[in-house]
Amino acid sequence: MRKVFMFFMAVFALATFSFAQTPIHDIQFVDNPAADDASPLVGQTVTVHGWITFEPMSAGGNMFFVADAPGAWNGIYIYTGNNDYNLGFGWEVEVTGEVAEYISGGGDFGITQIDASAGVVNVISSEVDWTNLPDACAYTDVTASELAGGQ
Repeated sequence: MRKVFMFFMAVFALATFSFAQTPIHDIQFVDNPAADDASPLVGQTVTVHGWITFEPMSAGGNMFFVADAPGAWNGIYIYTGNNDYNLGFGWEVEVTGEVAEYISGGGDFGITQIDASAGVVNVISSEVDWTNLPDACAYTDVTASELAGGQ
């Protein structure tokens, strides 16, 4: 009986730990971006939940953007390295990876990202209700038909 109890306690502890999510705002927000715009969570492994708001991977890109709420500080760049995910706009995802600042050519461009190249990208739902998108996916420049591939 004790082994069964210990097993269930271990499963509960792992489940509790693995589902801890970090709001994107907590990763992105800094008091004075003009002075230092690096995330306070650089180097930490986080899990975020949100909706894909930009996805160029179908055109050979190695990144996408996720937002968990509308407005500033609530979206983040997800770097996927050589992983080839088949994703789409409006899909609900959970991403685990390390918070980093994007650096190219030796300079710091001040773009905070989650490096999921060694992490995990889980699709929660690929069903998109084009007439009722989550607030995080609000758009104004294109029509739902255009987003769905129509003219």
